[in-house]
Amino acid sequence: KRTTSNEPLTTTMSCTKKEKTANNCLVICVGIAKYEKYTKMPDINDVKDDISSYKSAFGANPNCEVHCNDFDKKWTEKSLLKYFENAFNQYLFDSSTGNIKYNSLIITLSGHCTETAILCSNGQQLSFTKILSIFTQQWENPNLIANLPKFIFVDGQRGFDYLSNPINLSNSSSSSEDEKNNDQSLYERDLAEILMEKNIMDTYSCIMCSVSGVLDSTAYSGQLSWNLSQILKGVFEKQTDIIFYDIVNKLRQRINKASDYSDYQFSIDFIEHDMDIDDVIYTSKQSMQLKAASPSPQPPPPSLMSVGMDEAQLKKLVKQRKKEKKKEKKEQKKLNKTGRFKRSRSLGHLMGNMDNKKGKDKKSKKRDKQKSNLFGTKGSDNDFGNNKKSPLSPKRFFKHRTQSLVKSSSLRKSKSLNSRKHQHENQLNDKHSALAFPENEEINDIVRDPIFKDTIEWDKSTEILSKSKDKTRVKIQWLFKLKKKSHSVTFNHSQKTNPYIKAKRVLSINGKQIWSQKSTATQFTELYDGNKITISIEYDDDQKQFSYVLKINNKLHTEHFNDWQRQNMFVE
Repeated sequence: KRTTSNEPLTTTMSCTKKEKTANNCLVICVGIAKYEKYTKMPDINDVKDDISSYKSAFGANPNCEVHCNDFDKKWTEKSLLKYFENAFNQYLFDSSTGNIKYNSLIITLSGHCTETAILCSNGQQLSFTKILSIFTQQWENPNLIANLPKFIFVDGQRGFDYLSNPINLSNSSSSSEDEKNNDQSLYERDLAEILMEKNIMDTYSCIMCSVSGVLDSTAYSGQLSWNLSQILKGVFEKQTDIIFYDIVNKLRQRINKASDYSDYQFSIDFIEHDMDIDDVIYTSKQSMQLKAASPSPQPPPPSLMSVGMDEAQLKKLVKQRKKEKKKEKKEQKKLNKTGRFKRSRSLGHLMGNMDNKKGKDKKSKKRDKQKSNLFGTKGSDNDFGNNKKSPLSPKRFFKHRTQSLVKSSSLRKSKSLNSRKHQHENQLNDKHSALAFPENEEINDIVRDPIFKDTIEWDKSTEILSKSKDKTRVKIQWLFKLKKKSHSVTFNHSQKTNPYIKAKRVLSINGKQIWSQKSTATQFTELYDGNKITISIEYDDDQKQFSYVLKINNKLHTEHFNDWQRQNMFVE
């Protein structure tokens, strides 16, 4: 285990393309347990438990290098910033050569936090995006930004209600209000504004935080760190591979079980979540690059490949798994088709018997007698088994041949067979369409927002494209007009019955598709024609219903409409 080593690895990573395999990972665990009394923030004794659980989990993986701060020390914003800068320069990045020493980065934060920042011992706030900017060289290094996977895990629900209790930043009265306002203004800018200034479209990063409905409760203090450590420790001790998407799913399941034991709402949320980072593979098998430091490196024989796997072998493993999944899907589709076919056959039996029981005239009774003479007992399986043309169709769709028809000529036979065939097809298509069982029911229900009923330039519509047992495909479209330009934003979403699993999301602006991916993210930001477009997906657990919110330049779509209406609509 490399948890006690203070020297970085001698190997370097190129990071010239997106790193998909985390087999050389730098882990930085930061905790703040002590706080100044004048801030009125209580000390956190269980921060040491977070650090120890992280150490044991990542220590079980030989591909992880773990470094921790002194959590019993009191940390200010400047001292914490300096610690992260030293960690970047000493462990992750070699400024003299420009080489990156690891192919993945994990930062864990434990302590009192707000929605966007960690609270230091003196009450100052250090935003998560500012920490992320340190490890991207202030968003200037493209390899660190777009190719190095960066994870920040924040366990910040520790029983302090920062919304109700104002934080005293200084014990002395000498601090001016201007200094406080300047410090606070640094954290009002979100990541989207920073990326818009830098013209960056891809961060390849993730900021995952714990969220509690009751801020002053310590019921869930340390739950995120403990459950995450248990998941990773179990995977690393078995020396198996796991992708980040599966880690998040397992963590959600454990958090949901933990929240069932209390009346307080508790969950995890993402401040930043690049969709490409879901496919990053964590491997606990020692990589070839780490073993290259040995004095006489030799390629391992095929029998020893279980000891270590290089990146090429992991890619082959991923491809093989994808092929296996495709085969399983094909087999499942075949099973579904045969199941629907058998179901239609049984319904045909029932409907045929029901029709035969209702109001039979003399001719129908004679036909039944002829059928029983030709094909056996009425209502038995022989009615279907002796018909060579279509053995699985309902018997009431056939006019069986009488003895006179059997004596007729071959030309007459062929004509009668063709006429019965067409009649059978027409009856199937027109009269008895209820016997078909489509996999997806096509629906075109469009619901428009009544707020925009008097305008053409502004609108919000929700259209249900299709429904099935497991998902509902919807399309949401917004129309708006800014700076004398009309725009349309279309968002397609596959609503799964389980809202926390991966689902397809498609974004189009002005008829042009921007991206289409499967993801668990609930917020998306795009820069288009000088405007920042932000779409948020919200889910109501009580009503089991999705809702969608559009913001343009950090302002709601309806607020822009109200401004436009005041300027352009006049009431006489």
